[in-house]
This record gives sequence, structure tokens and C-alpha cells, in this order.
Amino acid sequence: MQKTLFAKCSVERKEEHRIITRIIEEDGVKYVEKTAVGKAANAHVEKMLTYEAEAPYLTEGVRVVPCEKIEDGRIRFPYIEGQRLDKAIDEAAKQKKWDVLWEKVRLLRDIIMNVKETETFERTPEFDYYFGDVVIPEEWGSMEQLIGYTAARNVNIDMVAANIILADGIYVLDYEWRFDFPLPLKWILFRSIMLNGTLTTLPAEQREKLLELVEISREEEYIFSRMEEAFQRKLSGVTLYDLYLELPDKHTIVREENYRVPVQQEPHRSISYRAARKVKRMIVSSVKRD
Repeated sequence: MQKTLFAKCSVERKEEHRIITRIIEEDGVKYVEKTAVGKAANAHVEKMLTYEAEAPYLTEGVRVVPCEKIEDGRIRFPYIEGQRLDKAIDEAAKQKKWDVLWEKVRLLRDIIMNVKETETFERTPEFDYYFGDVVIPEEWGSMEQLIGYTAARNVNIDMVAANIILADGIYVLDYEWRFDFPLPLKWILFRSIMLNGTLTTLPAEQREKLLELVEISREEEYIFSRMEEAFQRKLSGVTLYDLYLELPDKHTIVREENYRVPVQQEPHRSISYRAARKVKRMIVSSVKRD
């Protein structure tokens, strides 16, 4: 007998990227399944089938969790038992064990940055399609300053700590978002930090140490944030900042001093960036149903 333990519907996206992710249990064994919502998303799901053999990561012990095709537009992964890296980060921050926290951040950094083949970043039409639709105020530099950064192809941009399991090895769980054109590795590292609720809400002093550890400047932080907004806009037609403007007056925001750069020159993100993504999913999905 099969039962669903968890389900997430990413239907706020455009048709070709809409999927359902489920954790299921069948005869006492757990699996993770990803299923396309409609035939238009079949290719998006099935491109994950080859990634175990193609993944570029070189850090010792890192493995990409394999998947298999169940039917068109539906794939299955084994469920890996262990400690999620984001939970390890949460525990260290909660207990103010900063040395342990920086150790976990260094692990995340090393996994992302240590890849088989790198190249010098150059903007491509494919890059601009997903990430280049941004306006950068002159005082924050320009997208052109990314030219020359260390970049790689076929890298997974969703290398958030929640997708990394510490067990008998280091397992990468979710590699839905990978691209065959060069991407700056430092941007992927920044994105992985930005999408972690604990790391984005550290006290100001610790947040400064965090960004010094990963060597991300104020200007880079601004540009990388705009790239993420461009990606959101490409996938769903709306960004978190667009939704921020529609929020009622009564909402909770993180103290502005926790951030080194403005978001569209306004006070910042609600609660945490990762939590706000969940709100966005609910709002956009509701609008599309209406």
C-alpha cells in the first residue's frame, strides 16, 4: 500500500516547469517522486535522469542521489536518511556555536566551488534569457563586472543546504535546475546562502563574517540578488519584490541593519527569503486558479 507523507506542488511556475514533488512510503520503504504537471513539463523532469553520471562535483564524499524513470514525466529517487545540512546550520546558529556554523558554511562553499571543469565567465544569450533581465543602478556596478569570474557548465543552481544530506556520504538530493551554459559559481554560492532562513537572519556582526567567509562584496550581493529576481520573473512572471509591494501595511520585516544592500532601495524581505518563496507559491498559485 502506498501513502503520501509529504507533497509540494510547484504550479506557480510557467507550464513547462510545473511539477509535483512527493515523499511516499510503499511497503515500508520511502521514496521521493517528481511528476510533471502536464506533458509540457515532461522534458524538465526527465532531464534529471542523466545527472548522476554528469554531475561535476569533486569534493570528497559528495554523491548525487540517482533517480529512475517510472513513466513519462515521472521519476523516483531513493529516500536518504541522515541529517540535512540546513538543520545542522540551524542547530549551530541556535546554540551560537559559530565555529561549527562556519565549518558547515565552508562545506557548502567547497561543494559548490569544487567542480571538474571551470571556465572564464562570459555572458551568453541563454544566460541573459534566464538571469540577465535586470537593471543595476550605476552606483552598484553592472552585470559586466561578472565577466571573468570562475564559471562552470552543467552545475545545479539549487545547491541549498536543505538539498544536502549528511549520512555515510554527502548526498545532493535535488538537481532540477541545471543549465548547459556557463554560470558564475560565486552566484550559486550566494543563492544557496540567500535561500537559507537561518543564514539570512543572523545578527548583523555574524552576517558580516559570513559574507567575508564566502568573499561576497556589497556590490556582488546586490547584483546577485537582481539575478535571482530575473530568474523568478522568467519562471512565474512575478518576483518576490512584486508581491512585497502588494502586502498590507501590517507585516513583519527583518531589521534593515541585517542587510548590507537595499532591495529596490526599500526595506527588505519578509521573515526570510526562503519563507517568502513559500508565500509566493501560494499567492501565485491562487491567482492562476482564479
